[in-house]
Amino acid sequence: MIRDQEELLNSVYDKQIRDYFKEALDCYNTKAYKACVILSVIAGMDDLFKKIDMLSTEFNESQRSQFDRIRNQRNNSKPFERDLISFCNEDSFGILSRYEIKELKYCFDLRNSFAHPSEEECTAEKARYVFSVMIDLVSSKKMLGGYVYINSLINKIGGQFYYPTIDTSSIISITSNALTFVDDKKYVILLKKLLDKLRDEGTINYEYFISTLINNIEDIDELNSSIEPALSEGDIQHSSFEIIYRLHPNVFQKFDSNNSQKILRTLLEQSAPKQLLCDIFQEFVKVHKELPKHLIEEIFDNLIEEKGNLYSKNYILDKEMKRFLRILYEHFSKVCAIEKIEFIVDLYKDYKIKSINLIISLLFDLKENILVKKLLDILKVKIVSQTYSISNPAIDEFLELMNTDFDCMEDNDIVDFFFSVIEASERGSTSAHPIVDNFTENAFFQYVEKSIIDMNDDYFSESFYKKHDRFIINKWRIIAEKAKDSNIANKYNEYWNKRIQYQTDEFQFL
Repeated sequence: MIRDQEELLNSVYDKQIRDYFKEALDCYNTKAYKACVILSVIAGMDDLFKKIDMLSTEFNESQRSQFDRIRNQRNNSKPFERDLISFCNEDSFGILSRYEIKELKYCFDLRNSFAHPSEEECTAEKARYVFSVMIDLVSSKKMLGGYVYINSLINKIGGQFYYPTIDTSSIISITSNALTFVDDKKYVILLKKLLDKLRDEGTINYEYFISTLINNIEDIDELNSSIEPALSEGDIQHSSFEIIYRLHPNVFQKFDSNNSQKILRTLLEQSAPKQLLCDIFQEFVKVHKELPKHLIEEIFDNLIEEKGNLYSKNYILDKEMKRFLRILYEHFSKVCAIEKIEFIVDLYKDYKIKSINLIISLLFDLKENILVKKLLDILKVKIVSQTYSISNPAIDEFLELMNTDFDCMEDNDIVDFFFSVIEASERGSTSAHPIVDNFTENAFFQYVEKSIIDMNDDYFSESFYKKHDRFIINKWRIIAEKAKDSNIANKYNEYWNKRIQYQTDEFQFL
C-alpha cells in the first residue's frame, strides 16, 4: 500500500528539517526521483547528527572522542554519514537497531549511486522508500533515546525531586514528556531496567514512571514477556500495583491471562487492600473470562472472615464482597456469582454473619427475587429469635438496610419486618426496644404506613394463629396510640375488632 507522503511529511518533528523533506517531496511529485533520494538522505543525516549531538552530554570519554571526530568531518565538509550511522550501533548505544542501521546504510548507498553518473535506475518506489525510511527512523522522532539516554533517564528518575508535585496529572505529564525522547521500540528495554531498579531500590518514583510507561507500550506481547519474570519472582509489591491503578487503571487490561493470575496471586499473598484487589480483578475480568475457579474461590474466601471457635462460629463479610459478587455477576459468570451468593445465604441460616445487608442490597440490585426473598425470610426469623436476650445481631443488620432496600421490598415483607421487630421487643431483645419506642420517628415508619394498607383478612388470620399474636398486640397498640389517625393505628383497630372473632373460632376449634 502506498503511504500518504504528505501525512508522513507532517510527522517530521523539526521545522527546518521538514522544509528539506518538503523540497524532496516536491522533486518526487515532478518525477525527479534521484533528487528526491539525495535531498531525503541529506535531510535525514543532518537530523540524525543533531539528535546524536543532543545526547553528547551523556557520552563517556571514548564516545565523546569518537563523536568529536565525526563532528570535525562534518564541519570540514568531509564524508561523515557512514561513520555516524555506525556510531549509533546497537551494541554501543542502542540508539538504532541492527535492522535500522542496515536500512539507513542502504538508503545512503542509494544516495551515493544517484549522486553520481551510474546506470542504476531510480524508480518512484525507491524514492518513496528512502523518503519514508529517513522520516520513520530519524525525523519523526523528537529524540533518539538509546541506551545512553535511557541510563541517564533512570538515574534522574531516582532523584528525590524528579516529580516536584505528587498529583496524578503532574506525574503523567512529566513521565510522558520524558518518554517522547525514547524510541517506542525501546520502551520494553526501559521497563526491564526500571523493574530491576524497583526490585533493588524500591523508590516510589520508579513506580510512578513505570505506570505511564506501561500505558504507552503498544506491543502487548512484548509487554507481557518483559514483565513476566518480575511477576514470577514476586519482585513487584502491591503498592506498585496500587500506584499503577491510580494513574492508569485500564493498564491492567493489557496483561495476558497468565500475568493477570500472577498479579492477583501477589495481591492475595501480600494481603493487599481488599478494595485494590477488587479494583484490579474488575479490570481483568473485562478481558479475561478464563480465570481459574480456584483463584476465584481464594478471592471470595479473602473477603469473608471466619471468627469464633468450633462451637460458636460467626463470619464477617468485607464491605468489598458486594462489589466482588457484582463484578462476578456482570462481567465474569452469572452462574458463579449466584453459587457464591447461595453459599452466603445458606451460611447465614446456620451462623451469624455481619454485613448480610450488603447481600440483600446486591440481590435487589440484580433483581434476583427468589434469593432475596429467601434471605429476607431468614432475617425475619433471626430477628424474633429468643437466642439473643440482650443483643440481637439480626436487628443490627435490619437497621443497616437502606431506604433503597425498602423501596424494592414487597408490602408483605415490610409488614413482616414491622411485626418481627415488635415481637422481638416483646420477647425482651434490648436491640429492638429503641426501634419500637421511637418508631414514629424512624424512616421505616413511612414504609410501614404505606404497606400496611394492604394487610387483609388472610394476613390478620395468619398473624393471630401463626405469628404469636400475644407478642405483637401490646407493642402494636403503643405505636398506634402514638400515631393516631395513621394507617398503622387504623389497622390496629381493625385487627383488634377481628381478634375477638379469631379467639371465638379458636375456642370452638378446641
